[in-house]
Amino acid sequence: MPDIAAAIAKAQAARAERTEITQDWVLENLVGTVERCLAPGDAFQPSAALKGLDLAGRHLGMFGTTLRHAGHTAALLLLTT
Repeated sequence: MPDIAAAIAKAQAARAERTEITQDWVLENLVGTVERCLAPGDAFQPSAALKGLDLAGRHLGMFGTTLRHAGHTAALLLLTT
């Protein structure tokens, strides 16, 4: 398994270099988008801002629990991440 993980990491690094898209770039653009969505006036888009904040928070591991539906039983499982 370490060989597979190393190969994946190498491929991801090569892709990031090739596309010039890094985690920092994604987060910087999320912040900029959220700031525009929160701007007062006609540009205010709370649902878009919340989505951006959710994506950034998930990336940063800020949310420790998730709820998942467990099939047709309507039971919810509390999972820690």
